[in-house]
Amino acid sequence: MDFENAMVEAPLMQVIVATTPEEKRKLFDRIKSRNWKAAIDKTITCKDEDEAIAIQKAAMYFTGGVCEMDIVSEEPLRVRFCSLGYYYHMGS
Repeated sequence: MDFENAMVEAPLMQVIVATTPEEKRKLFDRIKSRNWKAAIDKTITCKDEDEAIAIQKAAMYFTGGVCEMDIVSEEPLRVRFCSLGYYYHMGS
């Protein structure tokens, strides 16, 4: 799967869908800053591409804007997540 086009190419049913705010919060907690409204720049290990996409979507849910992700390494899968954060996206 091409990560640059993951949002377009990934079939919805294959992507981990966090349906409740609690599920989204658990995913977002892996990459958020101490102040969850601040900018994000974090690299973590993900079990697979679906988990990385689910974390990206959770970040977008909480920040209200774009969360970029880049592959740092493939074995193990390490992904860097970057977002300007809630303050920026909400105009604070």
